[in-house]
Amino acid sequence: MKTGYAAREARGTLRPLLSAPPASGTPPPCLLTMPTYGGTLAAVRALGAAGVRVTVAGSELLAPARWSRHVHRFVRCPPPRKLEAFYEWLLRFGEREPGHFLYPTSDDLAWLFASRAAELGKHFLLFQPPLGTVVEVLDKKRLHTACAEVGLPTLPTWFPSGLDEVKRLAGELILPLVIKPRTQVRLSTGNHGRIVGSPEELVESYRQWLLHDRYLPGPEKDFGDLTAPMLQAFVPVPRDGGVYSISGFIDRSGELVGARAARKVLQRPRRVGVGLCFEAAGVDDEALAGIVRLCRRVGYFGVFEVEFVSDQGRHRLIDFNPRYYGQMHFECARGLPLPLLAYRAARGEPPMPPARGPLENGGKDAYAFRFGHVFMLMLRLLLGTSEDEESLHWRHWYAAHGERRVDASFDPQDRLPGLVHATAEVWQALRFARGYYRNFVRDEQPPPERLTRSLPAAPVPPPAPRDLPG
Repeated sequence: MKTGYAAREARGTLRPLLSAPPASGTPPPCLLTMPTYGGTLAAVRALGAAGVRVTVAGSELLAPARWSRHVHRFVRCPPPRKLEAFYEWLLRFGEREPGHFLYPTSDDLAWLFASRAAELGKHFLLFQPPLGTVVEVLDKKRLHTACAEVGLPTLPTWFPSGLDEVKRLAGELILPLVIKPRTQVRLSTGNHGRIVGSPEELVESYRQWLLHDRYLPGPEKDFGDLTAPMLQAFVPVPRDGGVYSISGFIDRSGELVGARAARKVLQRPRRVGVGLCFEAAGVDDEALAGIVRLCRRVGYFGVFEVEFVSDQGRHRLIDFNPRYYGQMHFECARGLPLPLLAYRAARGEPPMPPARGPLENGGKDAYAFRFGHVFMLMLRLLLGTSEDEESLHWRHWYAAHGERRVDASFDPQDRLPGLVHATAEVWQALRFARGYYRNFVRDEQPPPERLTRSLPAAPVPPPAPRDLPG
């Protein structure tokens, strides 16, 4: 018997927008950027399969989304990291061909589209939360405060003003810790974090961060001074998964349309990194209700992916992604086509009647970039940085999920992106051999030790408003 969120979804009480008839006339086209990104490929396939004419903009040859059969055309543009050049190109494109649906595919673009929404809205179809909202969820300091206000559990976190304060705190803080950026927006290195296990290592790593991990110009006018990174308690991730995510869609009125959950079972680098393998998980009603409260508190609407770590039986929020995200194809394959929901909402289409029956998972229960993972395992075995036991574990994992697994890029009905993605992985290993070896091949398992002190009890969430699910 289904209970909780699954039962409510089966009863059709979450107002799915999946079975609506197409609007009259030709649907507006869509412009998607960053074609090397998994979220872009997922959006290309979801929108293209729904009959939307998709234009992909980028500059890379080995970009999987560029070669999808669902792409109507490919156009060249400056990389988004060259912010002003990219923005000028975007405006010129919009002036020449107005009416394309535009949605962010990275934190940089989520901030850019929000900060320039007035100008972009003249030429593009947007579904864009206000700038203040986007800053509040992308700045982990503001996000930490907002979570406390709505009773959403987080990890113990500190925001020191600089090295002197870190030196004073070094002997008092919970260890191990992660040094993390307050936001990824315009961070020059793209560093996700560094784990430190001693007071001396904390001070030296913090010093190195200040020297090397700098922000490119632009976000300071909205975020303030981002120079000083944050410190957060580190919860080691077991091999069977410790990072839990809930992804879904919130409409403009703050209503939840649908959600799916997954557990990250492998990331690279494996201590702090980007997800490589995921398994389907049940939606935690308490965590989902907290996300809805948070979105209403900050005024967020649209696609979201929220990451938690599991500790002491509670899910504690560590990140909020207000955009398309890397493994979004997993949700699309499980009956929740998030890009299509954003596209329909941008058109102002009214809520549709419930879909027939539940939104099925399509028989899918795992997600992985198989070629990249197997390629990495082969290199680790050849170079002696892993044991046969590790390879055996993953062979069993792939065999256990079989056809129920969703691949990050390979699709029997759309083969070329998978071939391009595999080629790009090998090319990266050859071109950046030292970095590839250091980050992915030599990469160590998370340390076995737990926190040296117990985390404080999670805050008790306030009573849920009556209009929340359940």
